[in-house]
Parts: sequence; C-alpha cells; structure tokens
Amino acid sequence: MKSAMKSLSLALAIAFWATQGFAQCSEVVYKEPKEERAALLADSIEGNALFSIVDGPGDSGRASDMCIALFTVEGRFVANTTTNRKGEFSFPGVLLPVGRYRLIASSKAFKDLNVLIELKQAPDTDPEKRNRILLHMRLKSLGSPTYATLLSVKVYQDRERR
Repeated sequence: MKSAMKSLSLALAIAFWATQGFAQCSEVVYKEPKEERAALLADSIEGNALFSIVDGPGDSGRASDMCIALFTVEGRFVANTTTNRKGEFSFPGVLLPVGRYRLIASSKAFKDLNVLIELKQAPDTDPEKRNRILLHMRLKSLGSPTYATLLSVKVYQDRERR
C-alpha cells in the first residue's frame, strides 16, 4: 500500500511539474522587438540555448527548460517547445513553409530573446552548409543583451564530441 501511494505521489508530482512547464510556454506572447536586427538566414528552426552568468562574451552553460515560442512576423502563433537538458530545441512535426518567423525565448531567470528568422527553401544535407541557431541568453541582472547566432551543423557536432 505504501509503495502504491509513493508511486501515485510521484506520478502526481511529475504531472504537476509537466503542466507547469507547459503553462509557462503557453503564456509567451508575441512582441515587437525594441530594436530590430537583421534576420538570421536559417535552413531549419532548431538549435541550442546557451547562457552566461557574467557580463561580456562567452557562454557558461546550456539553458534547459526554456520556453521557445515561434510566431509568424504578423504575430500569429505557430508552435512552442521547451529546451531539453542539453539546451537543444526543435519543432518536430511542425511543417514550416519558407518565410520569416519570430522566435521568442523566455524563462524566469534570463532576459527574453526576440529574433527574426528567415527560413530558406530546404535544409541542406551537407553538414558544412546546414546550420543551427544558437541562443545566447543572459541573466536578467546582467547588462549584456541576449542575442542569437548561427553555427554550422558540422562545427556543432565537432564541439559536442569534445
């Protein structure tokens, strides 16, 4: 009986945790950026969220459990996801036509990131040419801004092997 109660308690705790994460992601709303930067030309909308705990360049680690929401440039919601423990994100099962999208990354600890992405025709099969989006998140208490960059899949894979 005690083990059944423990299992039930654990299941309820996991369900509560999962719905809390989903609730946070569902609360992300479309916002026009304060300052528009050039669109990132990507062949897919997937990548990694990294964070820094100090001002300046460089990253300290991977940002897990971050909400990543995707909108059309007109502000229509497309999809959302959460970064995994490695900070990776993607939108599996979501077919995105060529065009411009607004990606908004949000968490309680980091400054929000609002980036314009221009999705190319089709992902290149050559990992030298294919790219991933890197989200460089900064603590809300830091002066440094959040920003996004592109990294080739090959360079990303090489970094992961180290």
